[in-house]
Amino acid sequence: MYEGFDLRKYDTVISISAGPAKGIIPNIGQTHIAMVMTPPRALWDYELNVRASRFKNIYKLISVVLNNYLRLWDISLVPRVDYWIANSHFIAKKIKKRYGVKSKVIYPGIANQYFEEFEQEEIDEVLLRYQVPKDFVLVVSRLYDYKRVDRAIRSCIETGDNLVIVGNGPDYKYLKKLAKGHGNIYFNGFLDSDREVRMLYKQAKVLLFCGIEDFGLIPVEAMAQGTPILAYNEGGVTETVRDNICGKFFSTNDELTSLLKDFDKKRYNRAKIIDRAREFSESIFLENINQYLKQINA
Repeated sequence: MYEGFDLRKYDTVISISAGPAKGIIPNIGQTHIAMVMTPPRALWDYELNVRASRFKNIYKLISVVLNNYLRLWDISLVPRVDYWIANSHFIAKKIKKRYGVKSKVIYPGIANQYFEEFEQEEIDEVLLRYQVPKDFVLVVSRLYDYKRVDRAIRSCIETGDNLVIVGNGPDYKYLKKLAKGHGNIYFNGFLDSDREVRMLYKQAKVLLFCGIEDFGLIPVEAMAQGTPILAYNEGGVTETVRDNICGKFFSTNDELTSLLKDFDKKRYNRAKIIDRAREFSESIFLENINQYLKQINA
């Protein structure tokens, strides 16, 4: 599909994707900048997200054959790109490993509304609307296998913490079954507005971030409300969350469980967490992109 785009009237083309958008065919005189969220996970990281499907074994067999061809096609796109942008050093390493090219790291940014302050009365209304307890730990995530929300559920079952899960996806049935019989696990699906999610960020005593992400906007959004993070110790989140200042890292479910048992939000300085989030603001992202474009067009 992307190969059919007629982009001849543009001097510079920026493709943004975690998939085939970099497959556009630029003209000889055009500059093509590929802003890569990640090399396609399904091709390179064997990510299928079919854990809850009864046809998972069939899907896995088909993917083994199909992905061999698609990886070759993905590599063939490299000469079509003049400059590469990665959203984290974690992804820059992946780009180097998969495509053999260097990339410029430019972190994404969050909009100003994520720093909005809320009155407790507003937050209480949202808690009541969604039947959420006042004392809870939070997961905000699409429910896919690789997000590893199961880690949060297992640890909260053991610690007894109320776990509020915001989001939905193909892993829902698997996770719901895992949480069966445990009244402290709340599945809230997608909320009516992002503003309500931001209120939950502020109310939560901690955000759990259990998967390996390319950059990870959710932890930065939560930090913008001054909420600390307990995150899996791999991926882009290790570049945004400062250990012992914005939260802590874990590598196993046992470590997460121990951190939850010992967790006290009062140990963290809310202002310092918010200041760290401001380093990943939308305005800084736009300024960095602008400076990079000036540099390559000089």
